[in-house]
Amino acid sequence: MKIVLLNDFGSVRGGADQVALSEAAGLARRGHAVTALFAVGPVDPGLGSIPGLAVECLGKSDILQDPSRFRAMRVGLWDRAAADWVERTLQLHDPSTTIVHIHSWTKALSASVFQRLRRRGFNPVITVHDFFLACPNGTFHHHPENVVCRLAPLGWKCMGTQCDRRSYAHKLWRVARQVGQSWAGGVPKNIRHFITLSEASEAVIRPFLPAAAHCHRVTNPVPVSRQPRVDAAGNRQITFVGRLTGEKGVLDLAQASRSRTWPSDWRWLLAGDGELKGRLQREYPEIRLTGWLERDAVNACLSAARVLVFPSVWHETFGLTIAEALARGVPVIVSDSCAGRELVQHGVTGGHFRGGNVESLVEALEAVRSDAVVDQWSRAAHATYWERPMDLERHLTELEAVYARILSVGG
Repeated sequence: MKIVLLNDFGSVRGGADQVALSEAAGLARRGHAVTALFAVGPVDPGLGSIPGLAVECLGKSDILQDPSRFRAMRVGLWDRAAADWVERTLQLHDPSTTIVHIHSWTKALSASVFQRLRRRGFNPVITVHDFFLACPNGTFHHHPENVVCRLAPLGWKCMGTQCDRRSYAHKLWRVARQVGQSWAGGVPKNIRHFITLSEASEAVIRPFLPAAAHCHRVTNPVPVSRQPRVDAAGNRQITFVGRLTGEKGVLDLAQASRSRTWPSDWRWLLAGDGELKGRLQREYPEIRLTGWLERDAVNACLSAARVLVFPSVWHETFGLTIAEALARGVPVIVSDSCAGRELVQHGVTGGHFRGGNVESLVEALEAVRSDAVVDQWSRAAHATYWERPMDLERHLTELEAVYARILSVGG
């Protein structure tokens, strides 16, 4: 099978990049002819010596890091050079026998690449890692108020509302980008195939996709190897791993840490960084903040965890940290606002609570006072995960099946 994979970044800066790079390497190792196109370097050196994998990098800047803000605004809306570069590769491939798979395009490539795909007769498949297909800020979230946004994307109320985490001017630029993506790029109206990561995220995006579009469910691969189960009941650490931002619900967790008289030997740890770090340091000095951690250090945090708390207020699309915790036998308390709730069996491998509701979170945490409950959940989490692990091989097999279906119907 011939596959052309497009992604903004050639190294891991986020979850979408991790999936894109893993797919490129894994599909090539399975004998497929893979061409990976990345707009921004550096390219992960691990991709350089895999037979069957051709890697090309445009070498441009991430629009958020470009020192010329005018240029960043212009090419972020529509990058003709990136489109030309992608088209040169497309000229070497037959649309009837080649899958074009796109992971991210909003941070560097721009929607211009879709116009060239259509011109060359390709019908790509897009993995829905976020909601930029419909929402200007990509989250369906009102960041200043930290609530889910219910407005119709690009409606008058949407355009008049400052929902962006930066400024209203940035919101208006994103609106302009969204209009260009829809009208000139034909996204999502001219796209027929989408890969969704969860039932919840598909329910959010489906109303904004073409009626004839096909949604294929392929969950993200979880980069974790089988290890001995964590003795969660013997641990005393309440753990969060992720960005320290409002939509991640970290302030709710911080408030919950003071809303009861918890066992004196419990420790509260937030592993990550973000805009709320300073506030958390000032207002909650008793909570340990680690900053960003490498994967081995995150693994060590999970080894010491009694429970992982995932309090996201926004929809999310998956919940990688949740899967990693369950694979180690760490129970998870998760908000019902996000797709991550699908990974946790309430009362079996952890618990659900009402997103954005501190009292509901506190009640969920009450359950993990009991060592017996934590031990039961821990054993169930570890056993359930490894009955059907969400590993890369499973992911690639499901992906190959999607590609075959797409090619069999002519895109």
